[in-house]
Amino acid sequence: MEVAREQAMDQLRGQGLACMRCDLYKSGTQAVWGEGNVDAAVMLIGQGPGETEDAVGRPFVGPAGEMLTAVLDEAGIDRRQLWITNTIKHWATAIQHGRRVNRAPRVGEVRACRIWLEGELAIVQPKILVCAGAPAAQAVIGKQFRITDERGQWRSGPNGEAALATFHPSYLLRLRSADREAFEHAYAAVLSDFKAVAERAASFGISLASSIPNGRGAIENERRAEGSS
Repeated sequence: MEVAREQAMDQLRGQGLACMRCDLYKSGTQAVWGEGNVDAAVMLIGQGPGETEDAVGRPFVGPAGEMLTAVLDEAGIDRRQLWITNTIKHWATAIQHGRRVNRAPRVGEVRACRIWLEGELAIVQPKILVCAGAPAAQAVIGKQFRITDERGQWRSGPNGEAALATFHPSYLLRLRSADREAFEHAYAAVLSDFKAVAERAASFGISLASSIPNGRGAIENERRAEGSS
């Protein structure tokens, strides 16, 4: 089964990397495809690639990706057990002070890219969807989804999957720089959400256990060090 899924994903990836369905391909360096376990029980869906992802060509490998990996480690989830992707495959940007910066994807861009996310869902066939951030949740769970009110609550995905939304790791990064107390509160909420994901997977007889000793990432070590200073 895994070989067939890998072949199907390779074929879909080849098509997706050449996508010109919206104008984002004109400003992005390259399309950023999903990666991970094609037999994953859990698919994590973010908003879209950022600057580092645009340069490297992989999802969640920049600062937000480091934050994500740290939370997963602490929740006892091995990142390699997941399929990790985004609602759009090119970096959505705006120009501020003469440089490109991240912006939320527009409705038309998400709609144009929907074919690729649907293809990933059809191939991986996950049992659980985790939406990181409001744009992903609104694209996957429902247009009226409100992350502040509904975060951490189980919903139904487009194919009947168990779906849950949590704060995007980039939101945690912004809070860490601006409001330490708010960051700690939000980090704890995201950690609780991912522990709930691990528990839900366990109810299906699936372990997402981390292969990293002690299961704690660099961000958590940093948090503890700062707390003792």
